[in-house]
Amino acid sequence: MKIKEVLHSDGRTELFDIHKTEKVLWGVIKQIKGFNREKFLQDVMPFIVARYQGFAYSNITTRQINELIIDALEEGGHDATLEAYLVFTAQKSLVKSKRLSAWINLGVPYQVIFDTAVICGINNCLTLDHLAEIGKDPSHIKHLMQTFESNYKMQLSMAAHKVKERISEGARVIIVAGPSSSNKTSTTLWLTRLLKEEHGLDINLYPLHVDDYFKNRDEFPIDKFGDPDYESPDALKIGLIDQHIRGLVDGREIEKPIYDFKTSSQVGTEKVKISSDSIVLIDCLHGLTPEITASTPDELKIKVYIECMPILLYDEKYKNPSEFRNLFSRWTDWRIMRRSVRDDQSRGTNPYQTFGHWHYVRKWELRSLIPYLIDVDITINSYNPAEIYYFRAYLWDKLDKIIEGLKAENRPDGVTRATRVKKLLEKIPPFSDTSIIPLDSPLLEFINPKAQKIL
Repeated sequence: MKIKEVLHSDGRTELFDIHKTEKVLWGVIKQIKGFNREKFLQDVMPFIVARYQGFAYSNITTRQINELIIDALEEGGHDATLEAYLVFTAQKSLVKSKRLSAWINLGVPYQVIFDTAVICGINNCLTLDHLAEIGKDPSHIKHLMQTFESNYKMQLSMAAHKVKERISEGARVIIVAGPSSSNKTSTTLWLTRLLKEEHGLDINLYPLHVDDYFKNRDEFPIDKFGDPDYESPDALKIGLIDQHIRGLVDGREIEKPIYDFKTSSQVGTEKVKISSDSIVLIDCLHGLTPEITASTPDELKIKVYIECMPILLYDEKYKNPSEFRNLFSRWTDWRIMRRSVRDDQSRGTNPYQTFGHWHYVRKWELRSLIPYLIDVDITINSYNPAEIYYFRAYLWDKLDKIIEGLKAENRPDGVTRATRVKKLLEKIPPFSDTSIIPLDSPLLEFINPKAQKIL
């Protein structure tokens, strides 16, 4: 191994010791149920060691160490470990900056999850078998849909109250962040509507469209299949976004880029200046990443996090406690179904492409979003189990071809995700009547996006 010395950000140096990496990682990983030290040493550390051995220089910075660890965990498919490590490093940074005085439990919104679990239990929709039974009767589907729709709007009403309080205290930037297909657009529109209808706050909202800050296509990161990585922050002009947000808040005029998605290039700029009572709105996957609003003081920002967090079990049977965690379906699988249906209808991307590209989506959710959930003001769960009947009707006949095609192209991540989605849908009866969905429902953002009308 070539590495001899570690360079710290404050200029200090120390001798490289791989056992220090092992100690820190084990301190993080032992929080994850189902991991023991033997499993850690056999399944995780070999990937870390291989990355260190492949490093070309004798000196390594702490930032490079961090990137090597992240890449190794990602390569090894250790999603739970990677997520825990990313949150750990983000919390460590916040503690150093004195913005947090103690460790928080991995940024997991346990109260929101608990509330959802209670609603699922009361309405007997905790398992796929429960949903299969409900799906036999359209009136039961409608009732389930309305129950979770009411819960979503109750959360929004509480969020609107908090946003109003923060605006009255001088906040000027609202960040609505969330992973792909989490209902960011619907949530933003509903918050605006409720601020006006329930609180009489007819705010001047200026949405800063982050998509206009994409770099030209030839500057995008490209993978081995030739796919551009649109999800990466490196595909965006992050520094310019930061400058422009602060400029707008300070009352200065900016030259905002204009982006053409047909040519994947910037085609011009426009001058923008907002009034002193206007609120800048950012709706973006990377909205919680510190660099995107680094120049704007924290007291001027309101951070809203929206996620689809299903509490849904494959089955009720398990032999020991360590197996219980594996009974839960993954939140990301629900969102990949949402995006597959929406993009096929309105964005020119078919489900095969969505499943094949999802490894990028998840990669940047883990790096740019999950670690910063410990620092949000409001968390909203957009889960509505009634969506699954529409997903079954739209996706089921496509899944076998998706799995076969991705196998042929040697895209194992997409194969794994499509296989899990097939398992989710196999017991569910299809349902495609969208007439029972209100036009201002968040469900229509994915199921029938052209029909949705909130404002």
